[in-house]
Amino acid sequence: MKGRKPVPTNLKLIRGNPGRRPIDLENEPQPEIPARPPAPPAYLPGMAKKIWREVAPSLHMTGRLTVDDGPLLAALCLELAQWRESVKQMSELARGKNPLAGVITKTADGSGLMFTILQKLKNRTLQNILPIAALFGMSPAERARLKIAPPEEKQSAADKFRSRKRG
Repeated sequence: MKGRKPVPTNLKLIRGNPGRRPIDLENEPQPEIPARPPAPPAYLPGMAKKIWREVAPSLHMTGRLTVDDGPLLAALCLELAQWRESVKQMSELARGKNPLAGVITKTADGSGLMFTILQKLKNRTLQNILPIAALFGMSPAERARLKIAPPEEKQSAADKFRSRKRG
């Protein structure tokens, strides 16, 4: 398939429809948006669960997390956890030493330099993270295109009473 990737309808609705093209809501599956952000799947390891708990509420609040998005969000959380771990280990290697200690190393024969396994892992996970995050509208460029209506303000009981009294 050539050309631009289709934009999910929920992102089209959030961003607005500047091209004024009709949005086909009848023929596109519309997964349910859960009442609350879903809990992380049991199979996610500790750091990935922590990331899920950081990310899911924001995605849910803005209508970008449906019941069908769990596996994709889990993949994103796993990649982010792996990226964080590689950054952490690189920082520990560089602590008190050459700041490039976790980034580059000498080749086996000592004739040159190459990236460390941690640097390669960090780069690879970042390559995996960016397209998944964009699907959820999580990059700065994607976020700038979102048009999310502010939540309706809730009136306190006292304000409701005052407005009834005036009317």
